[in-house]
Amino acid sequence: MQKYSDFLQELVMVKHDVDQELYKRKAGIAGDGTVGQLELALDELNTLESLLKNDQIPPKGKRWLEIAWHITDSWDDKSILGEKILKLVNYYQDKLD
Repeated sequence: MQKYSDFLQELVMVKHDVDQELYKRKAGIAGDGTVGQLELALDELNTLESLLKNDQIPPKGKRWLEIAWHITDSWDDKSILGEKILKLVNYYQDKLD
C-alpha cells in the first residue's frame, strides 16, 4: 500500500469531489454527470481503492473503469471533475506499477 500512497491520496480527493457532485445532482442542481454516472464513479473508485490497499491491481492492459467512457461520451469537455477523473483513470491504466 505504501507504494501507492500518493495515488491513493489523489483518489480520496477525487472521490470527495464526486460525492459532492452527487449530492448536488440529488438536490436538483445541474452539472456534469447524472446521478447514475456519479454513483458508478464512486463504486468504481471505491473498488479501485480496495484493490490498491490490498495490492491486488490487475496487470496493465486489463485495467479500465467504465466511468471514463461516460465522461468522454456525454460530459462537457471543460468539466473540471471529468478531467480529474480521467487523469486518475489514465494514470491507473497506463502508468501505475
